Amino acid sequence: MKFVRFGVLKPVKQSGVKDWRSPDYHKPPRRKGFYAMPYGYVDMSYIPTGWTDNDMRIQFLRAEDGRKLTAYDRDHNVSEFKAALRRAGVTKRQIESRLQPSFVAYMEDPANPPSLTGRGSLDQHPHYLLDSSGDKIDADSIFSGGGSGDSSRWTVKGEFLSVRCSFEDINCESLVRRLTEDDIPYDQACSETEWRKRLRRELSRRKLDISQLYAWPVYEHGQSNELYFLKKPHVFEFSGCLWHHFADEAGAGEILQVHEAWVYTTVKALERVLKIRKRARGAPVTWIAPEVFIEEDASAPAQPRRSKRTAGRSNARRP
Repeated sequence: MKFVRFGVLKPVKQSGVKDWRSPDYHKPPRRKGFYAMPYGYVDMSYIPTGWTDNDMRIQFLRAEDGRKLTAYDRDHNVSEFKAALRRAGVTKRQIESRLQPSFVAYMEDPANPPSLTGRGSLDQHPHYLLDSSGDKIDADSIFSGGGSGDSSRWTVKGEFLSVRCSFEDINCESLVRRLTEDDIPYDQACSETEWRKRLRRELSRRKLDISQLYAWPVYEHGQSNELYFLKKPHVFEFSGCLWHHFADEAGAGEILQVHEAWVYTTVKALERVLKIRKRARGAPVTWIAPEVFIEEDASAPAQPRRSKRTAGRSNARRP
């Protein structure tokens, strides 16, 4: 049976979910393996792109010198944009854009705020504020006006952050929820004054003040939309056992293991289920995610070969 995979064709450690045993419909059923989709049942909404530069599913459109091109380049540097398309071997219709994230950072000395250099970098090393899990905090959900949006106070060249941050600039409730280790019920009613007190207390624990916070990186308008395109997927043959979500259609004797929302069957059992669902096309059939998971100790897939056409366009079934 043929499958489609965006990324490498080998088991990888699944680090997307910190607590492997936590209930989640899409959470991998095993710690090591890889996701794929049956050929002809590809749903592009299940192909995450993430924010990292080493994402194996996407490729950034770059200038000849290696610089990432942005929406500004597409609209104003047309010749450079077209040259990048020719080098990448893609068309304009294949290009997507994404907003580069901006994160909450803090300055060590509020009396000496960092300044933007002529090349758009800081003259001081940014220190990022981390949440209770040790992750960076998205500034767009914290700063009013957005850390990477059009708010002029965060994009001023030269005199960077000439106005100190105050409680009026911050979504105090969102920041408190990210910083605190305790789960605060969302239906808990607190006044804005109470959220400010909690934020002041949480920042004090980190020996920080509200005036030290800022958003980084910041951009000129339109410069934050990086251009990228999806890499061509691998199309490969596989005949071993795998995990999928078609528990209701699979026969009792075909299910070898069960884990949360996943069932473990042979490929032949999956083929039978897909044929049944294909014959029922047009009838009211409950949509089920077409993703499959091939674990580390399953039979290795055959040598991959390139699809003659974009697999994401081949009879893709949408929810």
